[in-house]
Amino acid sequence: MAPINPWQSTIAQQWREPQDIFSLLLIIGGEIVQKSIAQLAGGPYPLTPVAFSFGWVSYSILAVMNVLGNGTLMPEPDTQCMLVNVRKGWIRQNYSWVLARILRDWREETEDARNSLEVSICSASRQKARIPYPDLVWNLGVLVIVVQIGIALIPALVDDTWSILLLTIVGTMLSLGQASLPQWAMEKWSCRENQSDKVILLTQGNGSRRVVVIFSRKNAGLDLEDLANPRTGKLASTLPLTLFFCVSWLVLLLTATGLRTHAWYLIGISGLGTAHNVYAVGARRPPSAFGLHFNREEFIRPGGHVANKVMAVIQETERRWPGQRLGLSLMEVFFPGNGGMHPSELKWKLENERMYAECEPPIDGVAAHCIHPVEQEWRRGEVEKCRGIPDLGPVGLPH
Repeated sequence: MAPINPWQSTIAQQWREPQDIFSLLLIIGGEIVQKSIAQLAGGPYPLTPVAFSFGWVSYSILAVMNVLGNGTLMPEPDTQCMLVNVRKGWIRQNYSWVLARILRDWREETEDARNSLEVSICSASRQKARIPYPDLVWNLGVLVIVVQIGIALIPALVDDTWSILLLTIVGTMLSLGQASLPQWAMEKWSCRENQSDKVILLTQGNGSRRVVVIFSRKNAGLDLEDLANPRTGKLASTLPLTLFFCVSWLVLLLTATGLRTHAWYLIGISGLGTAHNVYAVGARRPPSAFGLHFNREEFIRPGGHVANKVMAVIQETERRWPGQRLGLSLMEVFFPGNGGMHPSELKWKLENERMYAECEPPIDGVAAHCIHPVEQEWRRGEVEKCRGIPDLGPVGLPH
């Protein structure tokens, strides 16, 4: 029998009992951990089910840097999103992870990728905000943690090796603790309650084909315009707790380097946690999973008498929801500066602008739609009278 070369023996031994691989894997993937926490943090229960996985050491160092720098834990939105206050015509960039993900994940049962533009109309529910609904992603996080503990019990019960179970329990406790810091929820919904009637439009901008219009009544849900603003500041407890977790993860890393047997169990346990993190970051989730609750009212898309053109969908939206300035706001987004418009389309826009100007005359030289909605409620009623339709109330929805 031919002798086994030393390098073959080394490779075989490494595959039987990996040395230091687990320590290396703990360092990579910090960004995935951060985004996974951002997806799940804030409830509905005190602990956030982000499992023990690869990348926690890297993330713990990143968290300390962020807290010492801009004082935040939440990542920047990974989806381009702009927010439009329809009544006032204000367009602003969105800095909220929650709003960007709601727009990214929004789906309709009858949507079609070939449509030029699709407008989803919804209204804010009076269900209490900031309380997420535990969806599949959240429940799977709990299940993964239970399965990880079960896997770690195998070497303890079979070979009387308790180091894997000890490392898994400590890693799980650190994961749950760092993912459940109070600042996560504070940043995630850092805004006021809605104090006035508003109509908010979410879209990725000119060239996108999805628009979400949200009608909000006073004292119903959160002020989404405020939520989109950038936030700074941190809780006093965040920095010392973040430093504590960072040191604890480094200690766990050093401890794991001494592991000489049953390393595959720990790699499998952490790999399972990483798989859930990847799923949590990429999965589509309903708005209720982010603590915002909406009632879907209507879905406007090409079809029937509505041509498969952006302008046709905009005109249909204005026709179905008159007196709300939706058509003009959409044109500011999709036809900035009146570029690329047919003369008949430009005429339609000018006629609508004139109609709103006549029905909402300026007050002291200020456009009426820039005045507080409560002060202008009677003017919106005049808009409805000018168009010969019943008054639909301050946000165009039935009372």
